[in-house]
Amino acid sequence: MLNVFSGIGGGAGGFDYLSVDPEARRLYVSHGTKAVVIDIDKDAIVGEIADTPGIHGIAIASDIGRVFTSNGRDNSVSAHVSALAVVS
Repeated sequence: MLNVFSGIGGGAGGFDYLSVDPEARRLYVSHGTKAVVIDIDKDAIVGEIADTPGIHGIAIASDIGRVFTSNGRDNSVSAHVSALAVVS
């Protein structure tokens, strides 16, 4: 798993919390203004959730296909579909 973290890269903002979706086999890593999504079986980055200013926590609701993020810079919570665009 450590090999994938080198692919997340730097950029603005730090890292905060990690959340695992055991059903989808994904690891969500909060980083600055986005959540990086990692397939834990393939050990690869498979997507990201953008537009999450100052992201802190990530809550996964697999039963409804949603991921919720707490965004510290604008004091908001946002909901995202768990189907993500592929990162090239």
